[in-house]
Amino acid sequence: MSYRLINACFLLFMLSAFTGFAGDVKNRGVLVCVGENASGPIRKAAQELAAGAQGVPALRALIKTQGPSGPVRLVPGETLMIRDPRRSDRFEGKAFEQAAYNHLVVIGLASSDPLVKQVWDVGAAVDEKAKTIYMEGYGAIQGDVGYIESTRNPFLHSQQMPSATFDTCLFRISGTSEAGVLAAVKAFRGGMLNGLVPAGNIARPEKTILDLDPSVEACPLPFPRSVTIPGNENKNGKAFLAGWTQAAANEYRAYLDRGGHEPDRVWRLKYLRPDNFNRIDPEVWSCGFHRKAWGNAVTVARFASQEDAADVVKSIRNEGKNWKQLSLAGLEFWETAQPGDEVFKSSSGSVFAGAVGKYVVLSSLPAKATEGLLKAVGTSNDKGSR
Repeated sequence: MSYRLINACFLLFMLSAFTGFAGDVKNRGVLVCVGENASGPIRKAAQELAAGAQGVPALRALIKTQGPSGPVRLVPGETLMIRDPRRSDRFEGKAFEQAAYNHLVVIGLASSDPLVKQVWDVGAAVDEKAKTIYMEGYGAIQGDVGYIESTRNPFLHSQQMPSATFDTCLFRISGTSEAGVLAAVKAFRGGMLNGLVPAGNIARPEKTILDLDPSVEACPLPFPRSVTIPGNENKNGKAFLAGWTQAAANEYRAYLDRGGHEPDRVWRLKYLRPDNFNRIDPEVWSCGFHRKAWGNAVTVARFASQEDAADVVKSIRNEGKNWKQLSLAGLEFWETAQPGDEVFKSSSGSVFAGAVGKYVVLSSLPAKATEGLLKAVGTSNDKGSR
């Protein structure tokens, strides 16, 4: 079963239980959460993140596109985890609603912060004593390493949630050490949505077939901060650049397996469309922040030469997916429909693929928005071979 189907089915399962509404989207804000036992440097980093939220791509995009929202506030993580005195398996009502109905930025170490531990997922395994982290597509890494994961808010998507008509998300910022957490906060402020962040030298306690040394290098192509997307609820129709995901080794290998060349860097940039989180449906996830979410995204792979990039595009369009040739911003590009499945009965739009110098660009943004990106890239000095 594909990751698209797994995540979409989970959303539909939650949707089937949503018959009422207890929260108010006008009061939804962003909570930057840090534990009471967090170190001074981690607390300071959280405070500065909250104070400078308008300068953080993901938070700025949320504020600008998701309709009425409350303020960005710094809160102790423990205040979201007050247990119901009558039922130890449930959270107290007001604390739970605060956790569920706001976007959460959770910062800290799992060993000292109960909220970090509560919202941990299966994406990475951390041993703070050994200062190691294991993640599929990166392998086992030892050292001061930060970890960023952006996903759905697990409080909203839980058995305790009886109803909702809008969505919220979670930004989990942790690591193997204090230095790793601080490096991850810095990378998040710079635009990273998902990835590992070394805070110094790293070692390999063991090897896997998909080892990848993580890079914090952002995509050098000058994509615009916003693009116009027609037909959304928001009148101005602007989608804002919310950051980028650091691709894992399996994506690098996919280019090698399919096109015969492996890129030296792969990024997935996410544009957040207006009012995306103001409802509940599978497409909300696909256009959200998860590392595998494909909606309103631009994947960029950098190759050693223009010839390698052109070879990869040729291999992609020869897959038999009914690719149609077109011109975008004066460049030869190819278009095909996004596939459907058991959940997505019809296509959600198109995928556009083409080479821009030594870069392969894959976009699920609408055609005019994709063309706007390519026009901006046309000003770049980083398109040629090295």
